[in-house]
Amino acid sequence: MSRSLLAELQRRNVLRVAATYAVVAWLLIQISATVLPMFGAPAWIARAVVVVLVLAFVPLLVLSWAFELTPQGLKTQAEADAAGLPSRLGGSRVNVAIGILLVLALGLFAMGRYSATPDTVASDAVTRVASVDDAKKEPVTPEDASIGVLPFVNMSADKDNEYFSDGLSETLLNMLAQVPDLKVAGRTSSFAFKGKNEDLRKIGGALGVANVLEGSVQRVGETVRITAQLIAVSDGTHRWSKSYDRKLDDVFKIQDEIATEVVGALRVAMLPQARARLTLKRTDNVAAYEEYLQGVALMPRRKVSEMREAAKHFERAIEMDPGFARAYVGAADSYLLLEQYGRHDAELVARAKRHVERALEIAPDLGDAHATLAFFLASTENRERVEPEFKRAIELAPSYATAFLWYGAHLRSKPGRSAESLSMLQRAASLEPLSPIVQSNLGTSQHNAGLIAESRATMDSLATRFPDFPAGHLYAAIHARHRGDLVGALRALRDYEAADPESFQFRVLDCIGLYQFGAGARAEECVARFALAAPHERRVKEAQAWSALVSGDAAQAATLMHPRMAPELQILILLNLGRAPDAMAIARERFSDLLITPAPQVRANQREDALLIGSLLLQAGQKQAGRALLHRVLEASPRGVSIDELESPWVDATAHSLLGSRDEAIADLARTIAQGRFTHLHQLDGDLILSGLRNHPRYEATVAPARAKAAEQVRLAEAAGLF
Repeated sequence: MSRSLLAELQRRNVLRVAATYAVVAWLLIQISATVLPMFGAPAWIARAVVVVLVLAFVPLLVLSWAFELTPQGLKTQAEADAAGLPSRLGGSRVNVAIGILLVLALGLFAMGRYSATPDTVASDAVTRVASVDDAKKEPVTPEDASIGVLPFVNMSADKDNEYFSDGLSETLLNMLAQVPDLKVAGRTSSFAFKGKNEDLRKIGGALGVANVLEGSVQRVGETVRITAQLIAVSDGTHRWSKSYDRKLDDVFKIQDEIATEVVGALRVAMLPQARARLTLKRTDNVAAYEEYLQGVALMPRRKVSEMREAAKHFERAIEMDPGFARAYVGAADSYLLLEQYGRHDAELVARAKRHVERALEIAPDLGDAHATLAFFLASTENRERVEPEFKRAIELAPSYATAFLWYGAHLRSKPGRSAESLSMLQRAASLEPLSPIVQSNLGTSQHNAGLIAESRATMDSLATRFPDFPAGHLYAAIHARHRGDLVGALRALRDYEAADPESFQFRVLDCIGLYQFGAGARAEECVARFALAAPHERRVKEAQAWSALVSGDAAQAATLMHPRMAPELQILILLNLGRAPDAMAIARERFSDLLITPAPQVRANQREDALLIGSLLLQAGQKQAGRALLHRVLEASPRGVSIDELESPWVDATAHSLLGSRDEAIADLARTIAQGRFTHLHQLDGDLILSGLRNHPRYEATVAPARAKAAEQVRLAEAAGLF
């Protein structure tokens, strides 16, 4: 550059304008990069600020060459020179201003670069602010954004601290489960590898994750040493590792640091509000935290005595820290599950409601609490709120398998939503592939969706895959009954009672299974034993209603009806009493998808419900609609499916009888019995609506072989001392 040009640039203040603009632009860029993320602004806004400032630089220099800012306003250079006007951009004041701006920009840069706390550095990694390292790395793929948190190894001399190391893993898992777009394997599945020295590839394959977080905990008095390492399953490389030596009261901060740094290492993007939930303070009370961890450790097997003990730990945690939201959720869960597995207790249900409401007051964005509230509402009150609460829970905690589990179970009872139910359970199973609770519910939803073979495979594996799961014996008993194996069913029920002697709700209903083999007297004895122990239990009343209905006393069954009784049983009782309008009111609420006209297509898994509704339509005087639906039932008769994969073998025969084709009904009975089916004869013998079929001259001769096989099963069970 010639001296004359440089002098002219200086005279026209072009260099001064360029320097001033550069400092101001740099300052604006630093401010936007710092402030915009605080308000959750999209990254493109900060990029746009940089682009605009760069594009404006050259036009500004051109303008500064052509024009001069003077005390009389903006003048061209020629006008300013002719009038001898001084420049506004000249003088020491402007130099001071430029200096101040430069100091501010450098200060702001230094604060962001050198004064960041470990938490803010981790936050920068989480939000993926551009960096040299980021530029070198490949973007994270959905497959990579998955993790299993293995139980941390207890290295303490006191083995009673096992729950503390387990609890650390549990809490980290819960924190990571709140991260959007990150798949986190559930506790039950991850903890299945506790104490096992398995190959990481095998663990990753079983959990369906690309990364595992493992570590160890060594506690000595009031100090704790925690090591953690994040390992890629594919090649065993360490993606991140760190050790912490802290006082015990720092354990909560350690958890926050580990979770935040793991998310950063996985390169998962998070909005500021999601990051705030990730490090939400749980409790500052170490003793309360320890009580909570002991409660959590007692929940997975769903054993009544263990859940009752877990509730005590949760309550003690609440007493020690009334602001501990997760302790309230744990207590509410234990009370609601005790209602499901043990005996009804109105006070416990009321307490569960108070606890979950308190948890949401303390932590409105706690996804676990929203799932528990939805679970409560589904069985008690205000059912319109159930689905919004489940959806909110999934939004806040996208890897919380229990929310998908309970939501899927809820949808299973909704007409026409079996596909959605299955989808929810499949998601739960992907998060908790080794959870028996999830697997048992998945099998039920598979059956409801018409996947009969898949359902049987899922259910048959429960007892062998999960021998410590008490309810696994119950499912084994159910399927043994369906196969016509009464001895196997009763032995499985004995195993269930031995594994969980305080269980009640499921065992009382299983008395009805004895009717499937014609053991009516034994079934009545079974129901009477439970009624003597708990006469006011709703499950007892339901079992008594079944018993009365099978015995032909529909009037007695009606006296035992209650709002929470299975809708199918309520409709059946009312039909046998000729109360079609009352039955129709229940059907409109629970089976609306089968009441549309013209008659809907019926799936294989809907045939029993459609048979019931078709019978109701006939009795209600809607003959054409009823007959059309019964024909749909016959059209949906499965082909090529093993007979032991159908819950009731008499659907076709019953449909033919209701349509007036008694001879075809008898022929169908004969074909089914010849194939080996012989259970569920009580469905034919006890239904007053089928009295016409029972009056057929060939009825008794046709069903005689089935009665003989059922009686043989009862004899074998008696010989084995199983009654």
